Amino acid sequence: MRIGICSPGPRFREVVASLLAEAPDFRITPGGQVREMTSSRNSEKLDVIIVDGKSLTHDDACFLIGVSAFGRAQAVVVGPMAFDGRPLGPALPVDISASELIQRVREAYRPPEGPIRRRPSRNSDNPYALSAREYEIACLVARGMTNRQISETTQLKLQGVENLISTIFRKLRLENRTQLAITLLEGDRASRSPEDS
Repeated sequence: MRIGICSPGPRFREVVASLLAEAPDFRITPGGQVREMTSSRNSEKLDVIIVDGKSLTHDDACFLIGVSAFGRAQAVVVGPMAFDGRPLGPALPVDISASELIQRVREAYRPPEGPIRRRPSRNSDNPYALSAREYEIACLVARGMTNRQISETTQLKLQGVENLISTIFRKLRLENRTQLAITLLEGDRASRSPEDS
């Protein structure tokens, strides 16, 4: 299992890495800021991202929600958060033991099922009234990809990506990428049946 550790300071990363050293199947990727660790290149390589709750901003939390919903990496927060971070789940105590942290990381792990859960067609049960291409782009935006990264991934021209994102915002009556990530996450949770949980 590939683990990323996000904190602006090295102390948190060192302590968490030493606690996780007892799990031989964990590969630790030390990192820095949340966006650096959750960029599309890194989040595809990570299974769980452990975040220092004390340094987590509201914007970072919204970004992590999108990564957790549409990428593969799941977030585990250690330490108190300065705001209501309920969508990320309860923060773990700072004085957590190595065995308990390892257990919580294993519980957070979600086997890969691909970065995009579904690609609806116009005729499908698409709650957003987006085309299949628009929905694909919306999921990539929610994963935290930049317009240039989306352009490279989908082989669309940069201007085409920008136009699609504007269309998505207009159709969903949204103003920014964070709102889009939260909208898709809430829609995904609402569309799951009890058997999926």
